[in-house]
This record gives sequence, C-alpha cells and structure tokens, in this order.
Amino acid sequence: MGMYDTVEVHRKLPWAVVEGIKAKDIRDLKQGANWKEVEFQTKSIENCMNHYKIAVNGKLYIQRANYTEVKKSRKVAHADFPMMKIDGKPWFEPAPQVPTSLVFYATTTLEPYDYWIEFEAIFLQGKLHEIKLNALEKTNSDFDESQNAFQTKRNFPLRDFFKKFIKWQEKLLLGSKW
Repeated sequence: MGMYDTVEVHRKLPWAVVEGIKAKDIRDLKQGANWKEVEFQTKSIENCMNHYKIAVNGKLYIQRANYTEVKKSRKVAHADFPMMKIDGKPWFEPAPQVPTSLVFYATTTLEPYDYWIEFEAIFLQGKLHEIKLNALEKTNSDFDESQNAFQTKRNFPLRDFFKKFIKWQEKLLLGSKW
C-alpha cells in the first residue's frame, strides 16, 4: 500500500462511455458529486502525503503550511516526539516539480454500486495539456463486505510464526523474566 499524495482537480473531468457501464450511470456519476471537492489519490509524484491541486489555469500547485510545536508530546519506547499543529491558514504555491504524466484515482459510491475512477493528466512544459479517463469500473457495494469477511476468516500461518519469533527474541534479549 504505502504512502500517497492527494490531488484536487479544478478542471473539467472527461467522462466517456465505457464498455459495460450504462450512459445513465456515467451521467449520474458526473452529476452525483462535486468533483472539485474530491481528493483523488496519486503515487505519480512524491508519495510524501502532500496535497496538490490542478488549478483552473492548468498549473499544478502544492499546499504548504507553517507548523508550531504543541506543549504535549508523544512518548514512544525511548523517544519523545513533539506534537505539531498548523499555525495560520495553509496556502498553495506552484509545485517545484511537475511530472509529465500524473495518474490519479478515487473510489465513489452511488448505491448499490462502487465505482473505481482513474484519470491521467498530461503536462507539457509545466502546464496541463489534457486529462484522459483511464479506467472506470463498476462493482457491487456488497462485494467489499464479503471480501472483508473472507480476509478475517483466512488463516495467516506466517503472521503466527512472526509473533512466536518476536516473543522468542524478546525472551532472548531481555532475559527469562520477560
């Protein structure tokens, strides 16, 4: 899984008829959400949990903020991490690096279906050239619940091995009292 960046898109998204999905479903998708407020995910940039925006002018911007340390801190096994909070209002500034291709995606639900939507933004000389619809897939909402039930029922022998291995390491390193 890993980390990802988020992208909000303030340009018109291309909706095309896709095989296996009715035109009515595409129309409902197009009108069913305010797509300028949707935070798409991407792994095409830095994967540092930054927030980006493709603006109306076709340029890519990154969100910045100032942070201050809060008096409280988190104590975690031999370390003291400071807590940070945003100081003031975040702002957007031009992104230092603009990729030539930016793939971004999201999942949305229009009952009783879930839709996986994937777009690709093409940038030429730092400015948006076009946005293409890469994928649009429709699944039943109940499918995820059945998958989760399946995952919890599965036996994970490797996980059990690592739990025993870690206990053995703790006993070896910390002594038999542990």
